[in-house]
Amino acid sequence: MRLNISAWSIRTPMPASVMFIVLTILGIFSFRELPITKFPNIDIPIVQVTVTQSGAAPSELESQVTKKIEDAVASVNGLWHIISTVSDGSSVTTIQFYVGTNVDRTLNDVKDQIAKIRSDLPRTIDEPIISRLDIEGLPILTYAASAPAMSVEDLSWFVDDTVARTLQGISGVGGASIGIGWPLGCFISGVFAVAMGQISSAYPTAGGLYHWGSILGNRGAGWLTAWLNLIGLVTVLGAINVGTWPFFLGVFGPILGLTGSYGEQLTFMIIITAIQALINHLGIKLTSILTDFSGYLIFFGSIALGLAFFAFAPTHDFSRLWTFSNYSGDAGGGVWPQTSSVGFLFLLGLLLPIYTITGYDASAHTSEETKKAAMSVPKAMVGSVIWSGVFGLFFLAGIVVAIPDMGKAAAQGWNVFFWTSDQVLPAGLKFILYVMVFVAQFLCGLATVTSVSRMMFAFARDGGLPGSKALKRVSPRYRTPVAATWAGSILAIHFTAYTPLYTTIVSVTVIFLFLSFTVPITFGLIHYRRKWSTMGPWDIGGWYPVFAILSIVSMILIFVIGIQPPNDNALWITLGFLALTVVVWFGIERRRFKGPPIGDEIARRQADIRAAETAVGETSGR
Repeated sequence: MRLNISAWSIRTPMPASVMFIVLTILGIFSFRELPITKFPNIDIPIVQVTVTQSGAAPSELESQVTKKIEDAVASVNGLWHIISTVSDGSSVTTIQFYVGTNVDRTLNDVKDQIAKIRSDLPRTIDEPIISRLDIEGLPILTYAASAPAMSVEDLSWFVDDTVARTLQGISGVGGASIGIGWPLGCFISGVFAVAMGQISSAYPTAGGLYHWGSILGNRGAGWLTAWLNLIGLVTVLGAINVGTWPFFLGVFGPILGLTGSYGEQLTFMIIITAIQALINHLGIKLTSILTDFSGYLIFFGSIALGLAFFAFAPTHDFSRLWTFSNYSGDAGGGVWPQTSSVGFLFLLGLLLPIYTITGYDASAHTSEETKKAAMSVPKAMVGSVIWSGVFGLFFLAGIVVAIPDMGKAAAQGWNVFFWTSDQVLPAGLKFILYVMVFVAQFLCGLATVTSVSRMMFAFARDGGLPGSKALKRVSPRYRTPVAATWAGSILAIHFTAYTPLYTTIVSVTVIFLFLSFTVPITFGLIHYRRKWSTMGPWDIGGWYPVFAILSIVSMILIFVIGIQPPNDNALWITLGFLALTVVVWFGIERRRFKGPPIGDEIARRQADIRAAETAVGETSGR
């Protein structure tokens, strides 16, 4: 039987697509690992002949020295170009040879030619200096400084002590990472939100991304979307709690005598995640109350923080918000590696606002409980990005404006928030704000445990995970998916134990979350106005392809900047998870996974839920 690979790939596009993605990523990594130096040793064969004669006029040197030297070296093998410069008492002849010519040999040839004509040159000249010109040792940029009000000594000291330090490196690109980077990061998140809003209006289902991938693609696309989203949620939980650790250390570390070691971080991670999982285990009622409270706390807390910093700021220099500076290496507290590229630093800093403005897809997961979901859900998704961006910018701009000294603040690295607070805020107010932020971070992690457990439970209920039988169980006493709650929490702890670096965790989180967004968006682009011909009431018209393409381009950008140093491990983690994806799908799930429920299966599940609620004295709320 002849194997027609092209026909098989058309019938089952998922294996070919996954293989293409894996090979592309491996190709990018291989290209980055090619043994090519950033500053290669370029050996350009140039020899210079310098002759000096005190008091000699340029015309005299040209006729008696320069022309004779040029004629003598003209016969040297491999010669390309001769340039001579004559000034008072000095003649410099630069002889350039073709690239590939042996420099040492040409240097000896030039010396021999000059030796032959030495007797023809004036006896009053100094001995000719024949040397190889080293291009690598020459400066690539020269500055000239002028200050009429300063003496030469004062100007020299100012250049050495102030200007040189500024040019050689002053984390990130300064205030521009907030004033420009934050809006740009919000715009990227907004592009995804608009594209997904168009889909959610046409398909307002509780499965959200998972169902969209299945409807617009196939069951394999739906499974891939759910799998990537689950990985993203697990890593989000890790990122939130690891991000809470330095804040906890800065506020309570001196009181508790903590040193900030890796062991302390891992212990903190285990304890805080276990508490969040336990609250979720014991029932959704308390979790719902705390989650609702966290929304108000974050909203009013960000306003309070912004107002406090603006009120106590020593100056209000708003130009900082669009001023670029190089705060890499030691000048930036070691947050980002030393680099001379401000543009590269700016791109690295984009990961943090993009990571912060996530979670807007949660509106889609409650579509079936939302009134007029086809309009309300896309509006909520786009609105959440807009309002998060506005109030986040207000809060962050307050911090940047309040910083007394940008250079000293940048040198604090991750401690810049505490350093700035210590400099400008009263002690009592500062402690109240600290406690508010810590509680908000804890409750954010609590809500993420809920999201992870519900996603894992729903996916397992459809048979999409190894161990689905255990993960889809609901505690008859607490009415919560206990196994899924603890499994997701344990996975998050293990992930952060392997990858303790916060920026790497953020990179992996952003890559997988936005990959899960990109899958249904891409299938929507492929089938737009074809298989997907009926739009919902929230319709951006013919602009969907534009936003879809922008989403795909943004995903490529996120991946490329997400694996740059110091986040090199993000590439290996991504490749590892993608390899695991291929193994799980082709080894287990491809044969048994049927896709999300449709028709009678949905009605049967809703009946089971109502029966379970009645058995424990609850009502469905309908």
